[in-house]
Parts: sequence; structure tokens; C-alpha cells
Amino acid sequence: MRKAILLVSFGSLVALVASQTAFATHPYPAPAGAKKTAFSVVPAFNPCAPPGNRTHGLPLGAPSCSPPVETSTNITFGTATSHSGTGKVTLEVVAGPDVKVTATLTDIRCKAGVAAGKCPNENGAPAGKVGNDYTGEVQANQTVRMTDRANTAPAGSHATVVDGNIDVKGTCAGTAALTTKGSTCTISTSWDARLPGSGGLVKAGQLRNVELGQIQVNDGGTDGLAATVPNRVFATQGIFIP
Repeated sequence: MRKAILLVSFGSLVALVASQTAFATHPYPAPAGAKKTAFSVVPAFNPCAPPGNRTHGLPLGAPSCSPPVETSTNITFGTATSHSGTGKVTLEVVAGPDVKVTATLTDIRCKAGVAAGKCPNENGAPAGKVGNDYTGEVQANQTVRMTDRANTAPAGSHATVVDGNIDVKGTCAGTAALTTKGSTCTISTSWDARLPGSGGLVKAGQLRNVELGQIQVNDGGTDGLAATVPNRVFATQGIFIP
């Protein structure tokens, strides 16, 4: 799948005028309005390998695989009969400058195999089964491609950096009083908080163009901890069509 690419301009939030002076210091387009973007996330499923065992209806007419298999074997949104979960990740350029990252995912529940201590509220299901609140960690990952002038000599060289990954961790809180709804997972941090070395990733006065790849959210594995492996993709950037 080709990754969705969006442009975000970091650094100066003042609109640039297309003059010789502006492009002498920043010789590529700088969309000053691209300072905030939000992504919805949906459950992640394993890809279907041709020839599959079904065929999708026209106009696609492509091979399909039944039944669909969620990538995560640990957590999920809602249940097979309850589709109330939501997921949203937001990136915003803020004063400092910095990039604030926030996310909220709701109705997150355990599947079988997750440590019982991470699935405390039964929601009408036995501990450790689909339906229980998940109280472990999640981690959002995104590929970034930066073009800026924070490079080695000559000072201020413009360059595009090799693609990298920025990951941010969040925690999930149970909803003990709501026996028909799973936990709520939240992320609230920033790029500089995640990468604080040498004054942080985002520096004042250094315009930066950042292309963003598809956001993926990992579960915390069977122990509910993002720092240990293996963890699996549980949600990915997308849309839901009812």
C-alpha cells in the first residue's frame, strides 16, 4: 500500500513571501498554513495474499481472504457486535517551536492471552477475553522525511534526511463504571520531549519541511508494555465507511 504523504511546515509560522530574499534562505516551497493535521485510525488487518479464497464484488473484482484476521492478537476496538470505538491522532506545531502529539482511542479491549493484570474490568466477559478493559500501553509510530538546513558544513546546508521513525507512547485507563465499554488510551507528548538531545528536534529559526508516512499504533504485547517485544500493529491510519 502506498503511504499517504502530508506536508507539515515547522519553525517559523509567518507566511513566506515568494521573493528572492525568501528563497535565498529557504530554496523550496514552504506552506506556512500546514501547521496542524489530524488522522483517524481504524483496526489493522493482515493483507490478503492472492489467490485468496473469495473474490470481491465488482468493480474491484479482486481476490479476497475470508475470514479477515486482525493483525493484533492482543487488543481490539469494541467487540464483534459492538462498534463504538474511535481513534484519532493529532500533530500540531506549537510555540517553542515544537510539535505536540495527542491521541485518543476509545473502547479498547483485551483479547485472550493478555496478562490478566492488564485486563481488570470484565465488561461482561471472563478476565483476559474479548470485552475486558485493556490497561496496558500503546505506541504510535510514524515515518518522517525531513528537509531542512540543520546539516553539517557548510553551515546551514539544505538537505533531505534519510527517512526515520518517531514513536510516542501512551497509556490506557479502564472504565470500571461502564460495563459495556472498554478502556480509553491517550497520548500527550511532543517531538522535543521524545527526542530531547542537543536542544530537541525542533529548533527555532530553522524552517523544516516534514513529510509524514502512515500512522500505525502498536499494542503492548501480552505483558501490556510498549518497551518489550513482540508487539503488534493494532490500529492504522484510515477511514471507516458505515
